[in-house]
Amino acid sequence: MEPKLEINTRCINCDLCRVACPEDSILITDQQYVIETWSCTICGLCIELCPSEAIQIVSDSLIKD
Repeated sequence: MEPKLEINTRCINCDLCRVACPEDSILITDQQYVIETWSCTICGLCIELCPSEAIQIVSDSLIKD
């Protein structure tokens, strides 16, 4: 499984990640930030800029049913 980025509940809606994303992969839906996995290149810029450490790399193989 390929790794992807996810935004967790520590997100404070500061908007830094969305503005900085070079691929425009971060969207706001229902007052919540989400990352479009199909367009995200996992460049890591959003991880570096996030003041609340709310963005992390996850792997589908780590998700349990």
